[in-house]
Amino acid sequence: MAYKDFADLVNAYLPDREREAWRDRQESMQPGSQARASAARSLPIQARIDLHGQTTEQARQSVDRFLKSSATQGLVKVLIIHGKGSGTLRTEIRRFLEGHPLAGSREIAPQAEGGQGALVVLIRKKRQEPD
Repeated sequence: MAYKDFADLVNAYLPDREREAWRDRQESMQPGSQARASAARSLPIQARIDLHGQTTEQARQSVDRFLKSSATQGLVKVLIIHGKGSGTLRTEIRRFLEGHPLAGSREIAPQAEGGQGALVVLIRKKRQEPD
């Protein structure tokens, strides 16, 4: 019997409970996994951008450049300060981040870092392009 990869071999020989545990361990090691996000949450904020005074379009462009620069530098945890105000900029930036390929998990900043007026963003690792 030929096995096309190690996963087939594991599936063939491990009992169900152990197979699920093995699969969970494998998934936790992947970039973008919960384990990576959990570890990143304990890191200090490595860079920040303040969007006060910018229009929504200016802010989108600034955030895009900021995330690209942060990813290039290998940063993991950044702070985006959008301010409290009327909430328009906050709403637009959150919507923009939902579709941005480098924006990983996001959460409201701790009170000492701006609370409701800022977001802590984990940078997704860039995927390697195939040759």
